[in-house]
Amino acid sequence: MIRRLAVPVLPALFLLALAACDGGMKDQSDYQRADEPGSALFEPIPDGTVPRGMLERAAEVLAPPVPPDPWRGRERFAIHCTPCHGIAGQGDGIVVRHGFPQPPSFHEPAMRALDLAAIVAIVTEGPGAMPSYADRIAPEDRWHIAAYVKALQLSQMPDGEMAP
Repeated sequence: MIRRLAVPVLPALFLLALAACDGGMKDQSDYQRADEPGSALFEPIPDGTVPRGMLERAAEVLAPPVPPDPWRGRERFAIHCTPCHGIAGQGDGIVVRHGFPQPPSFHEPAMRALDLAAIVAIVTEGPGAMPSYADRIAPEDRWHIAAYVKALQLSQMPDGEMAP
């Protein structure tokens, strides 16, 4: 019996509630944009502000906590990076041979142009098909890996080519 009453009553209640809305919220006199001068409700966001809960992640990319050690980076690279990027960083790791998308070679000009902080950001955030390693690789180890990648790039440069 309740279902028989609910079927015609619920749509009618919905239509009544919808008719009561006159769109008055957009016409309120108290409305002031947050970026307008004198807005007391929302102050402009200062430069360098980091969202709540993201301070640690932002600090990981800003500056290395210790001087990066390429030898430690080599060890971490072998564990975390060689399955996709290969031993020499050519993008020819074992997973690529089994159908995974090929990552870019570290020896392409665009990759050589990256600085340590950019490499750390890539490891931290994981662009494209690459997952984020923020939860798998400690922040200081990301800096060590970045230093090793730069050393690897130097070791694989063709004769006569200058480092950027």
